[in-house]
This record gives sequence, structure tokens and C-alpha cells, in this order.
Amino acid sequence: MPGYEIHHKAKHIEVHITQDLTPEFFTEVLGKVARIKDFQYENTMWLFARDIKPLSLSDFGWILNTIRMLYPDHPVDKKSALVANDNLVKIATQAFEQAAASLPYTLRAFSKYEDALAWLNA
Repeated sequence: MPGYEIHHKAKHIEVHITQDLTPEFFTEVLGKVARIKDFQYENTMWLFARDIKPLSLSDFGWILNTIRMLYPDHPVDKKSALVANDNLVKIATQAFEQAAASLPYTLRAFSKYEDALAWLNA
């Protein structure tokens, strides 16, 4: 089992993460998502399992640079939701939301799937 699943839904791409996050693992998963046609313009939802180890704050810059390489230089009409209900992972996703303000799309952290889905579809 690879530690993640990717589901291409009708209105968004859903990525389920079930193992501890490292920059290398995140890059692997992001590379798989990037192979989906026109992924740069599709909303994405990243769902993080309970009790996984999140990325450390020191990895955020490297991850953000990796993401920027996959997108055009101009803003795109896209949203990305990070969903975590484990306290430690939720704190990390909220911190990443702040760090990701310079990305060419909108990113928000949520603790409930339903809230994230409503925001993506709004």
C-alpha cells in the first residue's frame, strides 16, 4: 500500500494521505497528482489520516517551491482544501495555509470534510 490514494471526482481531485509526511513522500504524491490532465485548474482536497506525522515547519519552504514549479506564474482559478481533524496535523495544516499565501491559487485548512467540500464547490 503506497500510503495514499488519489480519486478524480466530478468537481475536484481528492488525495487521501495515510502515512507520515516527509518532503520526499509529499513530492511523490504531488507528482502523481500532477499527471492528471489539467490538474493545475482543478480544485483539490487533501485529506490527512489521524495520527500521521505532519511535515515540519522547516519543510514548508521547500514544499512551496516544489508546488510553484508546477503552476503558471499567474494566478489560477483553483482552490485547494487541507482537511485534518487530528490536533497536531490540523495545527500543521493551518500553519501551511498561512505559509501558502503566495501560491497562485487559494488554499484553506479545514477540520471537517463537509466544510471543505462546500467551500470547494462555492
